[in-house]
Amino acid sequence: MLIERTFDGWEARLRARGLARYFGAAFLSFWLCGWAAGEVFALAGLVGITWQAATGQPIHSSMPSIGNPATALPIAGFLLLWLALWTFGGITACWAFLRMLLAEDQLLVRADSLTVIRRAGPVHRTQQLPRDSIRRFYRIPGTGLRRKLMAEATIGAVQITELATVEELDRLEPELIRELGLKPVTTTALPPGWEQIPVPEGGTALVESPAKRRRNAIAVAVLASLGLLLALWSAGAGHLPAALFLGGLTVFAGWAAWRMLLGRYEWRWSGGGFRLDWRSGGTVRTVFKGVSLELGVTSDSDSDDWYELAVFETPPPKSGLPTKCRKHKYIARTMRDPLVPRALGEWLAREAGQPLLDNATSAALSERTEELRKHLEASGKLGSWIAKMIPPASGRK
Repeated sequence: MLIERTFDGWEARLRARGLARYFGAAFLSFWLCGWAAGEVFALAGLVGITWQAATGQPIHSSMPSIGNPATALPIAGFLLLWLALWTFGGITACWAFLRMLLAEDQLLVRADSLTVIRRAGPVHRTQQLPRDSIRRFYRIPGTGLRRKLMAEATIGAVQITELATVEELDRLEPELIRELGLKPVTTTALPPGWEQIPVPEGGTALVESPAKRRRNAIAVAVLASLGLLLALWSAGAGHLPAALFLGGLTVFAGWAAWRMLLGRYEWRWSGGGFRLDWRSGGTVRTVFKGVSLELGVTSDSDSDDWYELAVFETPPPKSGLPTKCRKHKYIARTMRDPLVPRALGEWLAREAGQPLLDNATSAALSERTEELRKHLEASGKLGSWIAKMIPPASGRK
């Protein structure tokens, strides 16, 4: 990491290092070869179907005849949608491939802004954050590229860099705070997409914003409309089982969109506990009651970290390794970034006067790792051998 003062202002540069990135780049290079082949085949199929639908003849003698031109419409629509998603995935993989090999992050602090330039070889992305839009910096624990420095801004979470080591972050973060003149955050605001509203029974409740619920309902309604069209086409083509299956999915999607538009979940708090209500029209039904507000982190099958804010029915156990699942309801879940769940948890804890048990901090993760290691070592020879395979807790800072 290089930090210096230039004519433009305070500047920091970080570059990709380490041998592990070459293994990831090698895997992505093989994947991109398959991606390119799929892109060519799908594009050729789309062009061939379009040509045959327009002229009635195959574009080449080796291509099969579709028969009824009306049959080409749903096939072409599916290929077009698949090609769009496949192309987007390939572009994202190309960016990741170049970042693994030729990544460089440039941070530039001027009098009124912080500019983040993320380079991947000849390609770069630039993002400028006004000084007064930055509330604070925070870290996402992890190892390698999973360890990130983030900024909480008025537009939401913004990635600053994932190329710094723990030692470099310990130096970089305080210097950024000093150069930008940031003051400690003393109040927690609700993140975008959430609102506090009054309820007819008295008091207030935490709900997803109407705009967010409306967007979700519209997206589900569009999927339901597409399902209806496909169901009608399948019925007309004589594919009755497919029509019944698609019709069932359409009914379910339509019902879900209706619930999103006309109903909502409300989180309320009183008497040292939390309650989740479902409100639809003039009726209110209590769905869940809990006493413990907790923020945790779990990993899925792809080793992606999920940050989960939940209310649990029972207090946390004394041991950090519970032997059975505790009943709970999620308030918010996000992948790889704890900003929204943590902000919601801090706000809700302050409003309810209840503590937030944050199990997603670096200290909490290290404590859990060490506790797991001790349990394994005390379990016998096999456990001791497994305990030696666990990476040091400091690697997640």
